[in-house]
Amino acid sequence: MANILYLVHKMKFDFLFGNYLRKFHNVTFMTSDPMIGLFLDSQYEDSVHLYKVNPVQGENKSSLRIESALARTHFYTLAKDRKIKQAFHHLCATYLEFLDDYLIKNNVDLIITQAKNFLDSACITAVANDNNLPVCYLGGGFFRGESCGVLWEPLRVFEPAIWQKRWDNATKRTIVPSIEVPDMQYDPVEIKKPSRLASLLQKTRYQRNPFWVSQHPDLRPTRSLLNDLRHQSLKSSGKHLPDQTSLTLPEEFVLVPLQGNEICGEVPNPLGITNMECLATLVEDALQKLNSGKKNKIRMVVKEHPARPGIISDKYKQQHPDVLFLYKYPMAKLLEKTKLVVTFNSLAGFEALQHYKPVITFGPLFYTLPKLVYRCEDINLFPSLINKAISDGCDRNSVDDFVAFLKNHFEIPCPGFNRKNPTKEMFQKIHGKIEGILDFCRSHPCSPRDCIPGEDY
Repeated sequence: MANILYLVHKMKFDFLFGNYLRKFHNVTFMTSDPMIGLFLDSQYEDSVHLYKVNPVQGENKSSLRIESALARTHFYTLAKDRKIKQAFHHLCATYLEFLDDYLIKNNVDLIITQAKNFLDSACITAVANDNNLPVCYLGGGFFRGESCGVLWEPLRVFEPAIWQKRWDNATKRTIVPSIEVPDMQYDPVEIKKPSRLASLLQKTRYQRNPFWVSQHPDLRPTRSLLNDLRHQSLKSSGKHLPDQTSLTLPEEFVLVPLQGNEICGEVPNPLGITNMECLATLVEDALQKLNSGKKNKIRMVVKEHPARPGIISDKYKQQHPDVLFLYKYPMAKLLEKTKLVVTFNSLAGFEALQHYKPVITFGPLFYTLPKLVYRCEDINLFPSLINKAISDGCDRNSVDDFVAFLKNHFEIPCPGFNRKNPTKEMFQKIHGKIEGILDFCRSHPCSPRDCIPGEDY
């Protein structure tokens, strides 16, 4: 039995999967999120709470390692405020010092975490690398409902340059096979939800406490309390909206799948797109120029994200009557009929490529590579870029090669994969890959990094 440290990010999924793994290994949960800490306490789990660790005193000697970990922390790289960066630096030093001591004292053999660019993941990766320990990163998968991601390297989805390196070095990469695991009886443990009062008190003490947040900038709320309540209300009401499948789509249209407005401030955004309404306006203006003098005009169809309802206001919709706004329509049907997909950096763009549809993007993501998509880097050239994308289409051979590369190196087949409703069959498939990684690392004294060319840890 291996000693596994499980860094929790997806509350329900991670807790259930960790308990499944306890039939085979010793599993300890760890979290840096106070709300996840409250959840684990409610399950009577003796977990490790990073947010309660005492800050380090004085200067930390390993400043190079701190900078390396911070470079892999998404919100640190986006931060402009000097005080926020200093808080990140100090918290990173605290995490590294604690994790150094913890991993050695507890003889950890493997670390499991979600594939996130968070400070806790970056720090635990840095410490694991120093101690030659494998880290298994779990992802939702690039192919929705078909597979899930089980990696032994950070996902780094917002860094297309590293994905280009990975693709270029595909033939040199080591593929770790899954191991067949025994079929054992598995009864999901009953999950106990913390009371609303306990949740409110926990939020007030931590994430809604300005002093605490100033020292833990990695957990700074992305929305104000008022906007958060509004978002939850819209999300709840969106589940009861009527289906729109019966609507007639335009004969020729460009599809614009929307995301949350916060993404515009969370990734490099050279064109300064402030929100999804701004994106929709840019596309509509470009299409108006492109349609000028044409009899058969290309329409615009905007599809809201199911988890981000209300991104487009009713006032905006009334001001743009020529645009078809959808909130509940099958994405697959839209991708079959559209001539082009224009997205900030949505995963819907990758789905469009699998339908061999041309894609224009504005922000970085793993698939925004020169052979696959058209990157808009000059808004004045946007109309001509739309025309070029529609006329030239996408490179089918490159798409097929990239899809095969992802499936071979980053995914395991997992039909029906859904983190909200996990099954024993899903857990068995993920477990088999984890056992493969453990077995490989036992039989190969080299670090996993040595088997992954092109990675700049």
